[in-house]
Amino acid sequence: MWLEVAPEKTATLRQGDLLAGLCLPKLSWPLHYARGPEEPPAADQPVVLQSIKQSYYIVVSQCCTIEQRGVLSLARVSRISARSDEERQALALEVPSKVEGGPKYSFNSHPLAALPGHLEENEYSVHAADFTTIQTYASRVTELQDKRVAGMTPSGRRLLRIRLQFFWGRVEAEDLAWFESQGLPPGL
Repeated sequence: MWLEVAPEKTATLRQGDLLAGLCLPKLSWPLHYARGPEEPPAADQPVVLQSIKQSYYIVVSQCCTIEQRGVLSLARVSRISARSDEERQALALEVPSKVEGGPKYSFNSHPLAALPGHLEENEYSVHAADFTTIQTYASRVTELQDKRVAGMTPSGRRLLRIRLQFFWGRVEAEDLAWFESQGLPPGL
C-alpha cells in the first residue's frame, strides 16, 4: 500500500498521501461563538474550536482537484477495533461481498497498512482513514506538503478510490427504481 520511499517534500500532494502531526479543527453543532452570553452572533464572528491532539490524515481529494483548484480534502486516521479474524477479513474486503451472510463491508473507513514509525500494528486494532471526518481546505494547500510522511502505491490509491466511491455513491432504496428504469446498474 505504501511506496518504499516517501515523495519529495516539494512534490504536489496526491490522493492517498499520509500527513503526520496535523492539528485540524473539529466543528460540532451547535457552534460556540467568541462573544458575550447576551450578544447575538454577528457577521464574521469568531468561532471557538475545541482543542484536538495531533493526528495523521489521508489525502482523499483527486490529484487533479489539488493541482488545478488548490483544494484538499483530508480524512483523519483512527484506530478501528479488529480483534477477530472475521473483523479483519471484513476490513480487508476490496468491494462488498455478494455472498448472502458474507463479511460486512466497511463503508465508512479505509483500512491502512502498517507503516513503521508512524502507523504501528497491534493485534487488537487497525489504522483506518475515517471518511466520516473528511474536511476540505482551499488556497495554500502546498504548505501541508512538508507534513507528508508516505505516499500510496498506484494499487493503494485504486483501492482508496473504490472505497470512497462506495462511501459517497451508495444507492438509496428510493433511487433504485430510477436506476432500473434507465437501464443503469445501481453501483459496482
